[in-house]
Amino acid sequence: KIEDIKKQELHFSIDELLSESKNNYPLLLGQKALIEKNEHGLKLAKKEYYPDYSVEGGYGLRAKPMDPMYMFQVMTSLPVYFRSKQRNQVIEANASLQAANENYNATLVEAEKKVKEL
Repeated sequence: KIEDIKKQELHFSIDELLSESKNNYPLLLGQKALIEKNEHGLKLAKKEYYPDYSVEGGYGLRAKPMDPMYMFQVMTSLPVYFRSKQRNQVIEANASLQAANENYNATLVEAEKKVKEL
């Protein structure tokens, strides 16, 4: 036989419940993670403005009459189309970050509304 459900009073203020919902609500935690991801994406997009460098070295052993061979190489790639390609990547990453922030704020308002209704 199922027992009757008894109402119990909450001993929390609305402010405490709102702060708990901000810290523990799974949708808000997911939105925070998405914001962090988009922040890192924006940083990576900004790094595309800088040239890439690589340094390589090598050693080759050859037959007896010839000396061993040493090799050293420095390479770089310059971002030639930084006005179009890299700039558009930064604009896109910034727009994604703003969209994630807006989604977080919308989810936060919805969570506050639910807490106040309950």
